[in-house]
Amino acid sequence: MNRGATVGLMFLLAGPLWAQKDSAEIEHFEMRVRPLLINQCLKCHGEEKSKGGLRLDSREGLLRGGNSGPAAKSGQPDQSLLLQAVRQVGELKMPPEGKLKGQEVADLTTWIKNGAPFPSGPMKTLKPLPLARAADLLPNSAELAPLLEGWYQASSIKSEEGNAVANWPDSSGKGKNLSAPSNQGPLFVAKSKVNARPAVRFDGNAKLTGFSTVGPPVSPGSIFLVVHLEGNLGKPGGQLLAWMQPSGKESSKFFVDGVLSSPILENPLLWQGGVRGELAEILLFNKALSESERVGIEAYLARKYALVLPGSLRDTAGSFSKAEKEFWSFQPVKDRPLPAVRDASWAKTPIDRFILARLEEKNLKPSPAADRRTLVRRVYFDLTGLPATPDEIEKALQDKSPRWLESVVEGLLQSPHYGERWGRHWLDVVRYAETTANDANAVMRFAHRYRDYVVHSFNQDKPYGQFIVEQLAGDLLPDTTDISLKASRIIATGFLMLGPKALAETDKEQTRLDIVDEQIDVTTRAFLGLTVSCARCHDHKFDPVPTADYYGLAGIFRGTEPLMDENRNATMFQEWPLFQIAGEKPFLVMAPREGLPVNLQVHLRGNRFQLGALAPRRLPQILAGPEAPVLSSQSGRLELAQWIASKGNPLTARVMVNRVWQHHFGTGLVATSDNFGKRGESPSHAELLDWLASRFLESGGSVKALHRLILSSSVYQQATRSNAAGETADPENRLLWRMNRRRLEAEILRDAMLAVSGKLDRTIGGNDSGEFLYREAEIQDPKRGFAPNKVKGDHPFYNASLRRSLYLPVVRNMLPDVITVWDGADPYAVTAVRTETTVPSQALFLLNNPLVREQALQFGKLLLSEGKPDDTDRLRRACLRALGREPVAEETAQGLTFLKAYAAEAERLKTPGDRLAAAWQSFCQMLFCSNEFLYVE
Repeated sequence: MNRGATVGLMFLLAGPLWAQKDSAEIEHFEMRVRPLLINQCLKCHGEEKSKGGLRLDSREGLLRGGNSGPAAKSGQPDQSLLLQAVRQVGELKMPPEGKLKGQEVADLTTWIKNGAPFPSGPMKTLKPLPLARAADLLPNSAELAPLLEGWYQASSIKSEEGNAVANWPDSSGKGKNLSAPSNQGPLFVAKSKVNARPAVRFDGNAKLTGFSTVGPPVSPGSIFLVVHLEGNLGKPGGQLLAWMQPSGKESSKFFVDGVLSSPILENPLLWQGGVRGELAEILLFNKALSESERVGIEAYLARKYALVLPGSLRDTAGSFSKAEKEFWSFQPVKDRPLPAVRDASWAKTPIDRFILARLEEKNLKPSPAADRRTLVRRVYFDLTGLPATPDEIEKALQDKSPRWLESVVEGLLQSPHYGERWGRHWLDVVRYAETTANDANAVMRFAHRYRDYVVHSFNQDKPYGQFIVEQLAGDLLPDTTDISLKASRIIATGFLMLGPKALAETDKEQTRLDIVDEQIDVTTRAFLGLTVSCARCHDHKFDPVPTADYYGLAGIFRGTEPLMDENRNATMFQEWPLFQIAGEKPFLVMAPREGLPVNLQVHLRGNRFQLGALAPRRLPQILAGPEAPVLSSQSGRLELAQWIASKGNPLTARVMVNRVWQHHFGTGLVATSDNFGKRGESPSHAELLDWLASRFLESGGSVKALHRLILSSSVYQQATRSNAAGETADPENRLLWRMNRRRLEAEILRDAMLAVSGKLDRTIGGNDSGEFLYREAEIQDPKRGFAPNKVKGDHPFYNASLRRSLYLPVVRNMLPDVITVWDGADPYAVTAVRTETTVPSQALFLLNNPLVREQALQFGKLLLSEGKPDDTDRLRRACLRALGREPVAEETAQGLTFLKAYAAEAERLKTPGDRLAAAWQSFCQMLFCSNEFLYVE
């Protein structure tokens, strides 16, 4: 082989709620249970083999059981033999190879508790995906080592950024190092354009010599180069070039990214001259490698440098049916024309036209408008989560302008408490918590910075697209000298850090992959309304999301570093100082670091030790097409974020508009607000959804503009009054012939009691919760801040705190009663729609909880200390503060009778203490217990 003396001469560069619940349970099965059964159970208890007569590939088999009896009792996990076996507390211990992880047992428990739902039909053993086109072939493998003449890896160079490279060592073992002539050495690049890997930069004049002759291969040989070329031939992330010169009269072959290239490009004359680009690796062989050998080397280099080769795109391309491509939510958003209606007088806004058109189809009429007091209470709770004060109510009642409600709405949108209310809705979706769950349940001391970022973003009316990009890739945006803006962008990426983490897991790579799975789940459900993480172990059962697409996204997130100290038994999540002002402590943030870009191989059935085809980083093919890889020298998070935030994305605006509608009406136009796929509900008003999405896009993604539009409509301002025709034709009120009555959420119920009693601390933001949790924690490593949580749900802090519930500690698996009893969001997973139960424990809470008793006492004391010193006036003020209205005569009479009777009974029983205060405490607690206080009309 005639090998060149100068590497640089080898080439030239020229320049409804029940539906939501059912959907959530199926998603739990698909994401958590099906993969577990397949990996751990079906080899012995499936279609091919059923040891002990037990099959676990269908619900029927599960409930029928085997020789030992039924494996599960629906809804009764503790009575289920399967749970007893996997908990390994009795004689039967499964699986025989070892215990399941704690979370896996918990997932099975939840599944059986939910009734052990299966998709219809038996669960088939999954057909494995094809293996990679070729297994990686190392350059120094037994079959290639004799042919290897030179192996140059920039990663082997010991140098600093920008230093001249005097010597490039040969990794082949042949000792043919490359050295630089005086003053002609190329420069070392620590994080190059070859996907942030080390490289050597050539500018056309730099040289490295080490061979006796000059020129490209003219006798049998092979050259492989991993390079980022400058000019028209280059592409983001780098390229893989391969040159094969066979023996005899056969012509040479030149491959670019595994594809045979033009004969013009393989002409040696074109590749003479100085190199301009960043070179990461060179491989020289003394013969033309075979096709399989070349492909094997290319597979090795592509995986090592996260290169996207056309072959891997082709191998993992999805195939979609016409019906899948034409599914409603995958179609572009269209600005729909307003429908014709018979009686347009009711329609204040275009929204009303869409609603009325559907009502007229069913011969239904909308309900009358609600009265002013009702509307004031409604918009106050909707926009700030706090009750209107008597003065605020009176101001609205006295406003003679026909636009009085617009004035109220505008004032509330400018309130700092607006961001707290709508920030809490978003925190439900992004599974906000301040501990990690799982083993240590370690305190995430600085999670509050993300919470406050969300509140501030809603108060700012930050454009929704910007909100998306900052959370997914704020750290990858262009640098800025504005330290406040920079800090905000970094803090926003806490979105990627909030999920549960198994810090003590010994298999650190498995921990990483589980975090990636959780990041994919929250990203796709929050922004796109798709359950992509269901495709981790197999192609999505319902939606057109192949497993290769899951791993395409997984590669994007795997290139991000959420953890540090992975060589420790207890890994630590990323906490680091963003800046430090002289004389103050460093400003610490919980935020990921950008790592090296990677492309993952498909994990067959979710098992990382059974690898399939290489899945290049790319966007979901059903939406972006098969030829849309992420070509970036970064992780790809920024490209993903920008694609999600783009106006052309058919899902993003629809999903967010639907969320806003849901929180104003109780149910979204799409009831399953985090599932716009096949298992989700179809929209009740598809044209209205698109019309609203179009307005949202027109406004630049202004959520406040969307509020103004919705709250000004007649449909929003309806009364909750029922009628026989509506109940018969549309009992679930999906057509919105009346307004839905809604119960206050857990946090808002607590906040309302504090506000009415006059004790609410309205301070915005801060880290009361994080610092409290950290002080109370078992601080095992102060230097790293590693501190397992010790605070339980019954800690006195929860009742003593007077701050809004948004600022209470959020401890996974240990929430306080005021949150759990009233169906607060589970911070372990995405909560798109909170369930609403009615159970005896709620009444007992209102009767006996110390928080309720104390705030009723403070409410009574407030009434006794203000206004006129007579009970009739106090009753009037009590109803105004608690219910937003004055009592009617009958209520006043009943209240006076109650107070007199209470005082008489206290006198008879010789009850100690202030009997007047006790009487008013009891009356105020009665108001707290009333449906009128608990519900918004």
